[in-house]
Amino acid sequence: MKNEQCKLYLNLIEDYVAKFASIVEKKVIKYKKNIIDNQILLNSICDISMYLYTMIIITTRLDKSIELSLRNNNYENDIVNFWINHVIFI
Repeated sequence: MKNEQCKLYLNLIEDYVAKFASIVEKKVIKYKKNIIDNQILLNSICDISMYLYTMIIITTRLDKSIELSLRNNNYENDIVNFWINHVIFI
């Protein structure tokens, strides 16, 4: 009788362990997905920030070269056009 009770308790423990493992596995999968989604979002924000920073630098250089009537203002203008047409909107 005691032997059968022990087996019953062991089976119950195994069931609870399996349920616990299943719950933990689901939570880990959900948490992993959230981390990956946040990393993708942060990567996009970083890319946009870099593009904006680069555009600020390039347009500032263009503005300064036009203001000073430098010979290279066409070059600066070409850089701005390249960034607008090929890099940012890809």
